[in-house]
Amino acid sequence: MTTLIKPAGGDPPPLSQDKPRWVAHLENNLLADDDIDDVQRDLLGILRDMLEALGDDITASSKAAQRILEYCVEAYPSASAPSAQSHSSDVLGFINEVASLSFELTCEVPFQSSEHERLVRLVIDIKGLGPQAFGVEDLDFQPYDEAVGIAVETCWNRYQVPSSKTENELREKCESALSIATLFARLFEAGILGVRGSQFAAICIAEGLGLRESRAVARTELARWCEGAIAAQYILISGAALANEIRSPSQRPVYPLGKDEWRAWTAGFKTLAQNTPENAEWNLKQDAARAHDRMVELFPELFPELLGNN
Repeated sequence: MTTLIKPAGGDPPPLSQDKPRWVAHLENNLLADDDIDDVQRDLLGILRDMLEALGDDITASSKAAQRILEYCVEAYPSASAPSAQSHSSDVLGFINEVASLSFELTCEVPFQSSEHERLVRLVIDIKGLGPQAFGVEDLDFQPYDEAVGIAVETCWNRYQVPSSKTENELREKCESALSIATLFARLFEAGILGVRGSQFAAICIAEGLGLRESRAVARTELARWCEGAIAAQYILISGAALANEIRSPSQRPVYPLGKDEWRAWTAGFKTLAQNTPENAEWNLKQDAARAHDRMVELFPELFPELLGNN
């Protein structure tokens, strides 16, 4: 199977204004792709049913995860595989496809929407089923390290805050970047991304606070707000997991991540909240203040001077 996520470049067909972005993207881009295969088409059908289902998000995502599991077991029965290793490879490819398509749709929904919640929960629910549910007997089998990891790296490289776009294009790209960043923050908080998640957080927080040179060369005010909003969401969503990684590192980080960075980020969020106008997009001013307070709460021993004033 081949992923439908393609490198950035080229203009997509115009999206219908009568449909949600994700529906128009699914119909005009994903399902219309000449390279789509039957498995991808079936998976997109399950994802669409989930996103359009009535009722609560937990039930919708749980039902979709079960349907995906049943589809995998039927499409790749372990009994007919030539070897256990071959079956594991099939499952890896299948889970990668699920993650890739889920992330593709995540980019097209608002980050605080019900649709976003369902897509995030789906990925977490599938991991919760465990490899044995997919017919994999190897107890050390870790499909998310490889299968979901491939999709994660693709989205990380593709959905960054853009540097030069028209205002409408920039806003849409910023919304996609926020949706992916909050997805990663949720997966990191759920224990799925591991050190990869902490490194993504460290990079995005430093960029959003102006403590690291941005990858967006020509940064407009809207782009700066977007980077700041992403930084705040990483703390508000996965701050506890990030603090735990600093206290007990799982491995030596590639990008600086320690108590000095935590102090600098806390001060940076205070400055960001003070300097951001009330009309900034994505509730940035309020969320930056909340992120500052959350960081002090999570690492109180680093801020005795602040706690002493309370």
